[in-house]
Amino acid sequence: MSSESKFVHFINQLYENDNNKVEYKDFQGLEDALANTAWGKVPDYLKSIGIRIEDARGKTTEFSHTGIQILVCAVIKEMEDMSLEDLDWGTLKKWAAALNYANEHGFQVGFANNLLQRNVVAYFQKEELYRLS
Repeated sequence: MSSESKFVHFINQLYENDNNKVEYKDFQGLEDALANTAWGKVPDYLKSIGIRIEDARGKTTEFSHTGIQILVCAVIKEMEDMSLEDLDWGTLKKWAAALNYANEHGFQVGFANNLLQRNVVAYFQKEELYRLS
């Protein structure tokens, strides 16, 4: 199988229709932070990301989007903080699941999707280089 075919298969696994199940507990520290945050508010450690999301797509007005915004904030935080060496397939699947869920519910955040794509490409290249060595 060519590298291009492998990459297409790899991407398809991330974006398949049933990869959309994710919860707050899947993100380290998020449940505890939410327990100490007023309902519907973004935890303090994610506020700067929440502001960036609002700058990119506008303030969340739909009731159902409040929780989704918090998930997307957590995904972005992890994507920005995690090194390529620590990145694994399960983490990529989790990030994709959260963004798939957000997209399905009309909560698109372009820069989050772009960040995921960069991480996916970097991870795939790392794995291919490892396989070839």
